[in-house]
Amino acid sequence: MAPHEPQELKNAHNQYFIRWSPQATQADKDKLSKNQIFKSTLWTSELIPNLELIELNQKIHDSEFQQSTISQISNVEYSHPNYHQKRTLIPLKGFSDSYYFNIYNNDDIKDRLYERQWALNSKWGIQADQAWSTINTQQLREIKIAVIDTGIDTEHEDLKDLIIAPYNAFDDSTDVKDTMGHGTHVSGLIAANWNSTGIRGLHPKVKIIPIKAIPNNSDESDFNVIKAFEHAAKHGAEVINCSFGKKISGQAVSDIMSELDKKNIMVVMAAGNDSIDVALYPKFPSAFQNNSHLVVAATSSVSGALANFSNFNKTLVHIATPGKSILSTVPGNKYTSYSGTSMAAPIASGIIGLAKSLYPDLTNQELKKIILASTLENKTLTNQVLSNGIVDLNIFLKNLSN
Repeated sequence: MAPHEPQELKNAHNQYFIRWSPQATQADKDKLSKNQIFKSTLWTSELIPNLELIELNQKIHDSEFQQSTISQISNVEYSHPNYHQKRTLIPLKGFSDSYYFNIYNNDDIKDRLYERQWALNSKWGIQADQAWSTINTQQLREIKIAVIDTGIDTEHEDLKDLIIAPYNAFDDSTDVKDTMGHGTHVSGLIAANWNSTGIRGLHPKVKIIPIKAIPNNSDESDFNVIKAFEHAAKHGAEVINCSFGKKISGQAVSDIMSELDKKNIMVVMAAGNDSIDVALYPKFPSAFQNNSHLVVAATSSVSGALANFSNFNKTLVHIATPGKSILSTVPGNKYTSYSGTSMAAPIASGIIGLAKSLYPDLTNQELKKIILASTLENKTLTNQVLSNGIVDLNIFLKNLSN
């Protein structure tokens, strides 16, 4: 609530999404625009037919707006506020091995921090080395993966050559400076260069589309998330990583995700860090379920069990990947370990990206079916995630080839 705002206006809004039906006439739209409460049309979607964001002259509660205005207008499919949530985005530091490293510049040692990336090759990791040895990584088709997050360090040694089409959804600029490190960490897990520096990302032939749409200490809005999705699609992303979530969101976000699926763009989402069953306490956008997008839980290096912070559900959370004490890039040419489903999701995004590079004709639904069957089952994950196990990249690639 804004300073000095009357209590009765708490949870009121002055921005609303309107989706018109295909039968809507100009007379229908004029009836809204000529209403005394209407101020302007702020935006029209490029992907969702007949979706607009409008601004009102005053804040008004949704129920009152629907009753006093929308109910009087024909051919409106739906209307809802531009839901937003004040948030403080703080990644969980690694519980057992939180540390910072400066860049090592020793050309004789390849990705010299790679040995510390337990998520890739330990007993409870995804068995990346074995999987990579079965494919010609140099001949992989290059793929674009969008990261909707807090931005990226565009000068990081392990990332700077991989960045294309940066976008700031807050001010429609290309300024994606990451002031808190979350987006840089996520991006490194997917794409960090296979070179003589730092760590190694999941995919050796990937370009990152960094989209700054998630704040550290301000409002996260449906509008910024939708604009981020549209930018990703417009610039050729085949996978979109979403390591964020909030408690409420509207139909327009669900609709944009459906449009992405029609374009065979897979959305990979973190399940959340509340240690709860998401059926009881949903988080968005991951609560918008369809047949092809993925929701990812986090596991730990101890017995491969569900991490103590990870959300779960036996049908609504689909797969699990490592997410506790995960080493990756942070601003300033440094590296550290964070924990969270925010770290598990980009590992899954990198895995899906590899599959799309190798088998570009597979649909999202086909890929989802295969990855669900490509796990090492773990009794501790039974009824926690749909796949009942940790994704094994080696098994996944074998199943893809079949």
